[in-house]
Amino acid sequence: MSSSSISNSQIPSVTIGLSDPTGVRNSYSGAIGIEDNWHKEQYQRGQAVPTTGPLLSQEFDIRAYIFPTDVDIFQYNPLFFLFRTTNRNNHGDSTAFVADGHQWVHPTNYVVGGNIQGHRYYGGNHNNADLDRISEFPVNLSGDFYGGPSDSPHGTAIRVKPLAWFSQPKVIQDNNVQFPQPFHNDLGTGIKPLSGIDFMRVSDGANTYYFKYGASKFHYGKAKKTFLFGVGLMVENPLYDGGKKIAKYILKSNIIPFTVGFKSHTFKDTDGILKKFVTDWNIKLGTPGFKI
Repeated sequence: MSSSSISNSQIPSVTIGLSDPTGVRNSYSGAIGIEDNWHKEQYQRGQAVPTTGPLLSQEFDIRAYIFPTDVDIFQYNPLFFLFRTTNRNNHGDSTAFVADGHQWVHPTNYVVGGNIQGHRYYGGNHNNADLDRISEFPVNLSGDFYGGPSDSPHGTAIRVKPLAWFSQPKVIQDNNVQFPQPFHNDLGTGIKPLSGIDFMRVSDGANTYYFKYGASKFHYGKAKKTFLFGVGLMVENPLYDGGKKIAKYILKSNIIPFTVGFKSHTFKDTDGILKKFVTDWNIKLGTPGFKI
């Protein structure tokens, strides 16, 4: 039975899962993610703040996989879609679909130079997006069920570069800006004024760079510390007619959430005072539940 001769209700759903990036699992030959700087240092409280650390521009592989099933889901040309939550508040527009914010959206599959290359998008606004924001990943048809050895895991690599979802990321990448970064601008290592994560600025020791995640409208002028994403399995809609009223792809799985945040540590700053720094990205499965 071809996908063009069946209805949506005849396409069964499947269950998917995700694997956390570990820095070891993704070091196998052929890995997409870089993860050279997935650091696990055992910092000592009160030690001097390091002068070098992981790059803000590092990229990670999150493995998405399908639990064993008797459904031949691969015949429907499945894709893994990246989702994220938005906090945009549209209470002023009673007809708005996302009237109260806090909703899952599928952001545009955005490639610098090629621009919008994927499926229909939410808003389509990628202001200051000068690094690729990949949000659609073809399923690995050679077998995407869970399992496999640690040096060759099954599943599809969901490429995640957290920096790409912030404003003006390319200049941060091009200048090799590193962790640790201060929380506040009253630090000896900070470039004053307005440096530190709370002030949406990061520094390479000589310059400051704007560093704002674009989905938060809660506390204007104050940075978010955690960012919620998700992955779901989409298949081609056999009823799609090329127009705008029927979705081209439909969700046929659960959405698995994962949270991007920061690792942190208290160091002795150059002025001799103990202060808090972020030391790396922190990626965990589930909704925000960890503190920094």
